[in-house]
Amino acid sequence: MNDIEQFVKKSNDMFFPYIKKYLKNKSILDIGSGCGLSALFLSEKIPCKFELTDIQDLRYLKTKKFPFKLASKNKLPYENDSFDVLLIQMVLHHLDTSPIKLLKEAYRVTKDYAILIEEILTKGINVEDAIEMDKKANERLHPGLSSPVQKFFSNKELKEFIKKAGFKIEKENVVPVKNYLSFKVFILKK
Repeated sequence: MNDIEQFVKKSNDMFFPYIKKYLKNKSILDIGSGCGLSALFLSEKIPCKFELTDIQDLRYLKTKKFPFKLASKNKLPYENDSFDVLLIQMVLHHLDTSPIKLLKEAYRVTKDYAILIEEILTKGINVEDAIEMDKKANERLHPGLSSPVQKFFSNKELKEFIKKAGFKIEKENVVPVKNYLSFKVFILKK
């Protein structure tokens, strides 16, 4: 396993306890899937069926086994109620459009749940350092692709986006990371 794979696996392992029961034996759409390693590692841990979507096909060779469709910034290329669960992991802060648009599309496409994992602004964190750390991580995951942070959101802002999209928050957990923004895991019910 190379260092990029170890990085993604470590990240997945951090979130897995909060999301595993929502993935088992489900059809899952990974929105903003990037290289596809999250889907790969999650599918190795638990029986489920992943499909991937992003605005560019950035899948690694070993993740090309998953079905993939190109999405636009404003539309997911799927029918209503196409998947049991959606996974939206560290995507919103990269959007140059309203997060509400993406979350409304997610609401349309899911039958039951969406799992939203996003960095949140926390007290005492230097935002410039967090932006630089995010940039370095994305350069490792997607060499040559520019995916700048547009804005990190507060917990309050994320909850407003979720509500405006029509979701209900079933569960939420904070996953603190030393010297970095905290991660928030939201389990959203349609």
